[in-house]
Amino acid sequence: MTDDSEAAVTVRRVVSPSHAERAQIKRVLADAYGGSFGHMKILDHNPAANAQLVSSMVDHALRRHEVVVAEVGGRVAGAALDDDEDVFYPSLQHLPARMAEFLSEHVFLTQRYIVDATLPHAETEWWYLAWLGVTPRFQRRGVASALLRAKMAEAGGVPIGLRTDVDDNIPLYEHFGFAVRLEHTFRLPWGATWHERFLSYPADASTAVMRELAAEADACGCSKRA
Repeated sequence: MTDDSEAAVTVRRVVSPSHAERAQIKRVLADAYGGSFGHMKILDHNPAANAQLVSSMVDHALRRHEVVVAEVGGRVAGAALDDDEDVFYPSLQHLPARMAEFLSEHVFLTQRYIVDATLPHAETEWWYLAWLGVTPRFQRRGVASALLRAKMAEAGGVPIGLRTDVDDNIPLYEHFGFAVRLEHTFRLPWGATWHERFLSYPADASTAVMRELAAEADACGCSKRA
């Protein structure tokens, strides 16, 4: 998803996509994430599971949020959607039972525990960018940058959180001021490991609880080093 050069990219917001537009968005995101080795590892390299997961999650997100679509030459090249951290759970029914059980009872719970312990209430106070994908033929042409700019503008100064398991995506996000705040490696029962990072914008984004704790530490001098 890294961008090496800018193309003639048009970005537009779609509030209520038509059936045809919805199908295009799903196809683009399925292609984008299907080309991610890290994403496919967690799905045991199952293309059918990827397509079903993307379709269900896009439907879930579009019930409450609009989608930002990027077009090149009049064709949908990428899309970005925000949603809450529970976006994955309604979609697990479409995955093989063993996979769904492991993701639900181990991966997602661990993700939530790690974030809550380090960045308490981030999931509820920040925007969560659940999807940002560019179809492979339009990658490295400025499409991801255009989508990210649009979503950052839409957030209106509210901190943004996102996850990625793709090493090549990190420089793009860092270019826009994001920083890796947390990372964790999962060992999957089907023999792979999956390394995920949680990033925030701005790089030092905090939550109300974190600010209260910092203020209390300053008041008692607990934050001062000897």
